[in-house]
Amino acid sequence: MLNGFNGENGRYPAGSKQTGEESEVISYLAQMGLEDSDLSKVASLLHAIRAQEWSQPAAGEESLQTMAGDELLHTMQSEDLLLEPLNATVNTDTVRPTLPASPAGKRVIKLYLAEEQQVLREAYQSFLGAQPDIQLLSSSGDTSPEVIVAEVTALKPDVVLFGVKTLQATTVETLVNLRAVCPHASPVLSFALFDGQGIRALREFSRDAVSGYAYLLKHRFDTAEQLTQVISSVVEGRVIVDPEVMTELVEADEGHQRILRDLSPRELEVLSWMARGYTNSTIASLLDLEITVVERHIKCIYRKLNDDQCASSNEPEDRRVRAALLYLKATGLLTPEAIPQI
Repeated sequence: MLNGFNGENGRYPAGSKQTGEESEVISYLAQMGLEDSDLSKVASLLHAIRAQEWSQPAAGEESLQTMAGDELLHTMQSEDLLLEPLNATVNTDTVRPTLPASPAGKRVIKLYLAEEQQVLREAYQSFLGAQPDIQLLSSSGDTSPEVIVAEVTALKPDVVLFGVKTLQATTVETLVNLRAVCPHASPVLSFALFDGQGIRALREFSRDAVSGYAYLLKHRFDTAEQLTQVISSVVEGRVIVDPEVMTELVEADEGHQRILRDLSPRELEVLSWMARGYTNSTIASLLDLEITVVERHIKCIYRKLNDDQCASSNEPEDRRVRAALLYLKATGLLTPEAIPQI
């Protein structure tokens, strides 16, 4: 987009070329999210500054960065191209400069990454580090509790992306320790395998959640965009659980009769959104389904739950509330003593 730049207000004249330093400045601003029209203005400013340099004696000639940097920033601010001075530095080994908000005005999510598997860790670093709405604070291949707790305590991220090969009880202990030092950091836990103790521990951990969270199976999300959507969702307080993991969480509740075991993965997904208070039309939009399909799933949910109060109620709102309460109770998100009598 930038090489051979010829924007309407920033076309280089015949015989002149964009210098390497100018290219670096333009490229840096593009990474920060400036629109093409703004980049065009910057290019014009750079060209005007360079034209002034050409009109002066060549002796003592300075680089663009040292000679014209202050003038460029002052002019960009006067043109409303910058909301704040550019005082951040770029560290290509870690992350982008710290900014108060993304170019679109959204909050920048501060993320800490701990991933056991090197290939996934490097892939996450490459993709997430380039997202305008995500600031990758740090990453580690060491998922020991001591390392993660120390890093999170120091960095205070909004989200902790925590990846392990196998979910075990010790994994959940790490989450408990993270909650103690940074209670509002939302965990996004991904794993490939799990054991019974790990699932039961995860279920107990979920009871006391004070922020959004996500439990994902590594082989079940296919695109990087899905991961960024999950990260954005948990910051908003949402709960996202892979249907297979949800089934295990339900079956781990030995004190109940596994009331959700007959639901299909899609029905569990629909019910989870119902329990969060979403309407049928919103659920249809989130799952990319026709609203009639969502309604059909909900009818099947009522029938399969086979709850007398839920299935026989003449009020659709009551049936919906009771189904949601059954779901929350079975998944441990709502303790039995906290369930109101309707």
